[in-house]
Amino acid sequence: VDLVEFFLEDSPRALTELRTAISANNVALVCSSAHALKGLIAGCGGVRAAQAAQRIESAANEKELSNFDEQFELLAAEYETLIQALNRYRRQ
Repeated sequence: VDLVEFFLEDSPRALTELRTAISANNVALVCSSAHALKGLIAGCGGVRAAQAAQRIESAANEKELSNFDEQFELLAAEYETLIQALNRYRRQ
């Protein structure tokens, strides 16, 4: 399985895990989930999505909970853009 396939299989679960951690206000899980998702995204060249995940991870490290939802929405939008690009790549 190549890196793109691995990403497309594993990243939805990682994104859901992050959303769940944010909903539960579980800062430790937000931090670890954002970090894991950032790594998956970066491996596929998703610079803006990786930066969005990094912002969430940093906020969790600083225990700054006030903008998790807003930051997640930005991440989700960048993630969706990356998914679309990767799907176009796979069809080539």
